[in-house]
Formats: sequence, C-alpha cells, structure tokens
Amino acid sequence: MKKELERTSKGTFKKGVSGNPKGRPRSEVTQIKKAIAKRGTEIIEQVIDRALAGDMQAAKILVDRLSPPLKAQSAPVKFEFEGSDRLSSGAQKILEATAAGKLSPDVAGNLLNALSAFIRQHEVDQLADRLEALEGKHHATS
Repeated sequence: MKKELERTSKGTFKKGVSGNPKGRPRSEVTQIKKAIAKRGTEIIEQVIDRALAGDMQAAKILVDRLSPPLKAQSAPVKFEFEGSDRLSSGAQKILEATAAGKLSPDVAGNLLNALSAFIRQHEVDQLADRLEALEGKHHATS
C-alpha cells in the first residue's frame, strides 16, 4: 500500500512535498535524442554524402531543414472605391467581385476584414468628433 502524500486543506501538496517523488519517467525519446546527439555530426555527414550521391530522400531532408516552406501570396488587387460611397457599398462591391470570379474568396475575406477595421476606426473618429463638439457646446454655455 502506497503512503498517502500530505496535502493542505485546499488539496494541494504541502510546500516542499513533491506530487511526483520518483520524478519524470525516462522515455525512449530522451534516450534516442542522447544517442543522436553523440553521433549527430556523423549522421549529418552521411545524409549529405547520400544526397550528393543522388539519394533524393536525403536531399529532401536537407532541403526541408535548410529552407522554410513557401507561403502562398496573393497578387495585388486593384479595386475601385470612391471615398464618397457609403462604406457598406464597399462590402457589396467586394462580394460582387467575388461572385463574378474577379476576387478569390481568401482575398475577399482579407478585404472585408480590412474594411471592417476601417469602419470601426471611422466610427470611433465620428464619436470623438461628436464628443468634442458636445464638450465645446457645454463649455460655451457654462
């Protein structure tokens, strides 16, 4: 029968008492990492030699480790947007262009997110202007 470890009234272990007295169990992964670390240089040299000899799997290992994967990039989008238009009409134009196949859905999503952020900032600016005007009127009447 195991000895019950002492706990506080809150159910936590008392200060200085470990909930895992035997420590973390050793894993095979740790042992493998240590073995690789001892002979890592030799292993890498062999992979390089095999890649140079035409082994495409060895070459792939090296290329994958040396260069990050390429990320998809969208082409720049030209978009007509009149400053005098209502902001909601901008969203409608984006959706129409997407439906017509002129914009990809991911580009349209990015544009809608940017438009949404712009609208939020525009609303904040309008509220600040209105608050400033109200404060000006209040100080003028005081």
